[in-house]
Parts: sequence; C-alpha cells; structure tokens
Amino acid sequence: RVHGALGSGGGGGGGAGGGAGAVMQGDEARFGMLGLQGLVKKKDASHSLLLLGMDLTSFAMDLNSAEPLSAAFASPFVDAVDTKRIPEYSIPACYYLPPNRLQPAATKITLFSEDTLLYIFFAMPRDKIQIAAAQELFRREWRYHKELRTWLKRVAGTEVAKTATFERGSYTVYDMTAVATGCRVRKDDLVVHYDAIEQEPPSL
Repeated sequence: RVHGALGSGGGGGGGAGGGAGAVMQGDEARFGMLGLQGLVKKKDASHSLLLLGMDLTSFAMDLNSAEPLSAAFASPFVDAVDTKRIPEYSIPACYYLPPNRLQPAATKITLFSEDTLLYIFFAMPRDKIQIAAAQELFRREWRYHKELRTWLKRVAGTEVAKTATFERGSYTVYDMTAVATGCRVRKDDLVVHYDAIEQEPPSL
C-alpha cells in the first residue's frame, strides 16, 4: 500500500514536470532563436530597426569619403543636420609644452625609489628606461641573478664568505609574490655563483 501511494504521487509529479517542460519550450519558442526568426519575418519597422539595424547608404552618406562621417551625419534619429550644434574645441595654449621642457624619465632616474626602479625594470622590457633602471639599481648595489631572473642585494652589516667562484651570505631577494613583506625576502646562507650574476648593465 505504501508503494502504491508513492507510485501514484510519483505519477502526479511527473505530470507537473511535464507541464513545466511545456512552459519552458513555449518560452524558448518565443524568446529564443525561433522567436527571433519570427520577428525578422515581420514587416514592423520598429522591430526591423532593432533586429537588423539600418543601411547607412540610406542616409545619403559617402562611405568612401576620407573626411569624418560625423561632419555629415549627426544622428540616425534626425532628418536634418544642424552643424551649429557640433561644438568646436580648441586646446588652450597652456597645455602645450616645448620639446625641451618635457624631459625624458631617464634623466630623473636617480630620484626614483627602489620599488619604482624594480617596477620599471620588470614592467617595461626592451625599453631604454629599463636599461636606465638597471643601471641605477646596479649603482645602488643591487645585482641581477640570471638563473633566478630577479634582483638581489647583500644585507648590510652581515658577513660574506668569498671564494674565487662564489660567495655565501645573507641577501635581500626581490620576490613579486611576497607582497606582505614589500616584495622583499631575506635569504640567509645563500650561495651566489659569480657566473650567474649579470655584469654592469650596458650604457644607453
């Protein structure tokens, strides 16, 4: 008896599900691709404007003209063009700077912080400003590690054991993933081979 009641209830649920499916199919027919196909076939001008757009050649515009179309076409919703409504803009004279007043960023490179220099180096590859940043970092005793592909610097006041091919000591390593520590990670007892260190950057 229990199984029979559940079976009957299940049949009712199936009927409700079938009704919901029919509603969904009806919505798809109205608002899906099938519904769009029906609207395209209609000759209602408002529907055609929204669905198909408008032919620009119907506005008597020369699409092959080298001049901007905005000078002859203000809006698709007006029949006549009022050129007086198109304002003329001019840049104030104070916005113009002579070339000798605008100095390259490389001339101010010594004023930048180490964070700015490191950002420039990694964010502006194959640019002169990248070389300028590398030169300034080198001047501030940072060294580029070719294998680690990052910059490192000896921790001031710590001892360094040197040999002919490498040295061992404490270094500050620039790590972009270490945001919590200002992208700086201290590495103690780090072995740095001299052949892995980039020599002085090239001159500009």
